[in-house]
Amino acid sequence: MVNDVDPVTGTSALFEAIEILDHDLIDRLCDKGARTNNNDWQKLGEMLIDLTKRQQYEKISALVNLARRRPEIELDLDYRDKEMGRTVLHYTATVGRKDIAELYVQSSLNCDILAIDNEGLNAADIAKRHGHAEVEEYLRNQF
Repeated sequence: MVNDVDPVTGTSALFEAIEILDHDLIDRLCDKGARTNNNDWQKLGEMLIDLTKRQQYEKISALVNLARRRPEIELDLDYRDKEMGRTVLHYTATVGRKDIAELYVQSSLNCDILAIDNEGLNAADIAKRHGHAEVEEYLRNQF
């Protein structure tokens, strides 16, 4: 019951609570056995990529901290978009936000800094391409 999915969206009540960052509802659902499902996992990956592109540090930080606090929430930082095969770290390198890169790398969540996109580039390569030397240096120092 607590893990039922919406027949239209295919997402769970837990995903809906995560989307609006309702921490009280998230805790209540998780305490009753709710877990993110495969469709939630994909949508969370897409949401995180979108937030990264828009440089929404506060929301990104809230999601990452939530996933660290609640293991029922599977937030995979290595989720790849369909268009370019890029992860959130690739998009962080594109926008040049070292603070977001640090958040992802230090999160204790899956975050492969050597992940290669469809063009054969890792996040440090993309930072270099876009002229973000500080982000490139930070990422290369993590290898």
